[in-house]
Amino acid sequence: MRLKVRNIPSYRIAVLALALCAVITAGAAEQTQIQTLPASAHQTVRLLLTRPGFDDRADIQIEGVYKVQNDYGLTAIYPRGSELTVTVTAGQMLVHYQGMSINAGNAIDFIRCDAGGNAVNGLKLAGGSNLYEGDLYLTLYGGSIRAVAHIQMEDYLTGVVPYEMSDRFPIEALKAQAVAARTYAAGRLNANRDYDLVDNTNDQVYMGRNASNTQSLRAIQETRGMIGWYHDAPAQCYYSASNGGQTEKISHVWGGQDLPYLTYAQDTYDVANPASVVKHYRIDKLSPYFSEAALTLMLPQLQSVLAQNGFIPRADLLRIDKAENITLGKPKYNDGSMIMTELSMDVIISGKYRLDVPPSDEPAGTEDDTEFLLHTTDTPMPALTQEEAYNIDAGDRADPEVTEVPIYYSGFIAVTEPVHLTLPLFPALSKALGLSINNSDNEIITLEETDTGYILYARRYGHGVGMSQRGAEQMAGREGKTWHEILDFYYPGMELRQFTESSVILPVLDPERLEAPGPRATPTPRPTLMPVTGALPPGAWYAKVTEIADDSWLNLRSEPHTSSDILMRLYKHQILVVLERCQEEGFVKVKTDTAEGYVMESFLTQTE
Repeated sequence: MRLKVRNIPSYRIAVLALALCAVITAGAAEQTQIQTLPASAHQTVRLLLTRPGFDDRADIQIEGVYKVQNDYGLTAIYPRGSELTVTVTAGQMLVHYQGMSINAGNAIDFIRCDAGGNAVNGLKLAGGSNLYEGDLYLTLYGGSIRAVAHIQMEDYLTGVVPYEMSDRFPIEALKAQAVAARTYAAGRLNANRDYDLVDNTNDQVYMGRNASNTQSLRAIQETRGMIGWYHDAPAQCYYSASNGGQTEKISHVWGGQDLPYLTYAQDTYDVANPASVVKHYRIDKLSPYFSEAALTLMLPQLQSVLAQNGFIPRADLLRIDKAENITLGKPKYNDGSMIMTELSMDVIISGKYRLDVPPSDEPAGTEDDTEFLLHTTDTPMPALTQEEAYNIDAGDRADPEVTEVPIYYSGFIAVTEPVHLTLPLFPALSKALGLSINNSDNEIITLEETDTGYILYARRYGHGVGMSQRGAEQMAGREGKTWHEILDFYYPGMELRQFTESSVILPVLDPERLEAPGPRATPTPRPTLMPVTGALPPGAWYAKVTEIADDSWLNLRSEPHTSSDILMRLYKHQILVVLERCQEEGFVKVKTDTAEGYVMESFLTQTE
């Protein structure tokens, strides 16, 4: 099905009105004659800023022409390059500049004015290098600084597209991303609150404009004003990094009603892209390896077999000797979903039982890998029953005079009859096999059988609804598809409409007021990076924080998971000592001379 494009009347979304300017056919590159209709207001995105990390302090560098108004009606003009620091003291905001402080009360407005021509005109926040092109409104909220930026739609996209999809992606994929991001934003303009979107993954990541992102800037310009449309409203253009081979339904992810243009589709492009996230686990038919965590999950279904053979039901005393007839089953949804929720297999197991005598006195016929733990006591101990021995293993016997006793185990003894296991994949088994990508139950797991074993593959990074960014990359790059074809594939039945913005007239300041009242301000440097000295511990290595934007940071956490407390922020180029990789997927333990904690390894680059 092709994307439909037709003439439409002017309309109004929230407080912003847009007007039709062009009609475009999705499958063709030609554009009809543009018909311009009057627009009554300019389209602006009001963005709640969380990424600069303002709390009781905000560092703001003026790289343009701004007037700054405080809660008391005072207006100040600062020269280009001025560094201001806003702090919270005694329930009021103070503006600090060149040794002077001004009480600004509960609100500060940074209003962008006409800079003339194509001069750079924006703000840099929190020591970053990217430009926030718009007005900035600071208010006190719960004792902290709350920042909302008002940014023109096309300027807003310059800080979204290269951070939701790498600027290195093919230009046609970036164009599709620009339309999807513009449509997403247009559909969330909301006059009932003081902001429309947030600048993080709760909506779309926004990190300001960087002139080096030339591909993204071109993609935005060449699709300027283009919005996806369905039933007289902007479409819901969701997208995620990788769908794992099948686009997902809204009802499965968030509940609610499904939409005709957001439903199941087999996505061979996503699977074919070698950059799509894939995890795998190999299960050999003979002597397969399973972690202790995976074996623990098998124990409940092996209880009766273990008991019949007198084996101790512990994962460290269990071995899988053979695995065959492995299958995946029980789709999560009975409507064509590729998400399987169960793993079945037939296994041959070996176990160990408790010995009451040392291994040298064990009857002939047992294996040579007998294990035992020998503790001495001052008083000879009587022979223990199997139940007493198990209680000691479990730590249930409290008599201090009998806690140190000989504990002997047999070698592994095989059970010749196969045992059938049916195990739920999510969440525990998926994690135990190292297949979890999102720490959720929406990964698409597939199975491949080889001559010697089986390989489980896990795919899908994100919710899977709408466009796959890796699929779009594959379509535009290796398949040579256009942005029209990409949108047609991921949002079948959605129309395209192009709108112009109304004219933007910025306030013009008196030229005399723009004269610098003093020397140009010296920008405040980013926080000093922490030192790393001393000998490298055994098994450790050095790494540098690299895979973040210049104006961003990496959270150092108290535990190796994203819900743990944030100890501090690590900035770009910080050197770290990596002590170890954690069992938790993707985390490493790191330290400097002054701090220690956990970070995601994907944001680091190993160094000498």
